[in-house]
Amino acid sequence: NHIKCERATLFECKRVDGTLLLTSVYGTGLDSVVSYQVSGERCGLAGLAVREGKPLRVSDAYKHKSFNPVIDHETGYRTRSVLSVPLFDSTSSVWGVLQLLNKHNSHTDVDTPFTEKDEEAMMVISSHASHAIENIRLHTLSLSLLQRSTTIKEKPKDSSTDEGKSHAPRAQSILA
Repeated sequence: NHIKCERATLFECKRVDGTLLLTSVYGTGLDSVVSYQVSGERCGLAGLAVREGKPLRVSDAYKHKSFNPVIDHETGYRTRSVLSVPLFDSTSSVWGVLQLLNKHNSHTDVDTPFTEKDEEAMMVISSHASHAIENIRLHTLSLSLLQRSTTIKEKPKDSSTDEGKSHAPRAQSILA
């Protein structure tokens, strides 16, 4: 079984000067990709899931004190039910949130609240997704370091100059 909903968004979170910053990095159910950043109190339900480090299910978003309706107002969308699940890295730090909006009953196509089973399923999915994304990031970093080391090998400095002498030990430690 799968969870049928109108939209799903992956948010990346960072802390900037002690303030939470959420950036949408991927979304489904949209006519076009909408990318936006929110910070501080504007982080809404996704931000609450990040701050608490646990999933959040809300059956009526507009009745929840942490819901931020600004995105709805800007896009003309109407959020009703929400499931926000934090994404953890290998050090158990929250780096993002997977958020589902407006669940539909798969048989009647009528709005229904997200359930505990939906939450459990999304926790499993988010765990796998988080590990996959972290592996991609590490692979990208590895390729970048490999490219840098290849560049260093291809362009050796003249060790007779001061510049070459200062970089030679560093280059050797990178290539080791």
